[in-house]
Amino acid sequence: MTKLKIVGTERGGDGKSTLAVVLAGMEEAAGHAITIIDGDDAGRLDAAGVVSRLGQVLKNQEVVWIGAGPDAAAVEANSDALSAHWDKVGKIAAARDCILDLGANTVQKLIEYAGVMNIGARWAKRGIEIECWIPFSCEDESFSKGVKTVRRLHETIPGAKIIAVKNGVDGELWKGKPEDKELTALEKAGVVVVSMPKCGAPPAMWDAIKAAKLSPFEVVAMDEVDLAKILGLSKDDTDPAERARVKVEQWLAALYKSFKGLVPEGVPGK
Repeated sequence: MTKLKIVGTERGGDGKSTLAVVLAGMEEAAGHAITIIDGDDAGRLDAAGVVSRLGQVLKNQEVVWIGAGPDAAAVEANSDALSAHWDKVGKIAAARDCILDLGANTVQKLIEYAGVMNIGARWAKRGIEIECWIPFSCEDESFSKGVKTVRRLHETIPGAKIIAVKNGVDGELWKGKPEDKELTALEKAGVVVVSMPKCGAPPAMWDAIKAAKLSPFEVVAMDEVDLAKILGLSKDDTDPAERARVKVEQWLAALYKSFKGLVPEGVPGK
């Protein structure tokens, strides 16, 4: 069996790519060789899609860019267009464990394909085990769309493990919303619900880390002097860099704890 982790959400800014990078880093920390499938049109850096932004961050992993696939007009003109796109994913996933990073607003394509083509049963016969990781925040639109996506995937891909990821958890902000009650019901029906707390590194530092195209695992492994240099600090001002590194390390430890049983054990940055 090979495992395909699909990471997707219906809007940008809900932590999708961050989650994909973290999951890939956890696999790498455990010594697992995997393929990253970049299914985000925004991730392409050249016309041929030879280089992707994910590839620049996940330097030690094989990254394959396939784009988001056909748009609604293309699918309307040729109903096989969507199937052909997802068959590319199936071919890659049948050969090796993969993480598929979907572009925002492409999860519905997966659901459409899953329903029409019975993706769960078809891919299971090919030895592909499916996990769907859906991150969302407690902001009303994100929460509503996220829970709707989780429910539809749970209904559409029998046998797949569906993981709902509460990004930036603050328990009080989730309580009392109808979606929270629905999510609780889905959890009882087999959906896994986990949290992805926000990193405690100062926002400016976190932005600089992302701008430098560093994965959290690289940050943890770095010397504070080298990190300070990358973040644009002087060689004599390493304290902010060290604080940021410690905060990232604490964040990864919290993620390992939250994702326990869903990700391989590994040592970040080692």
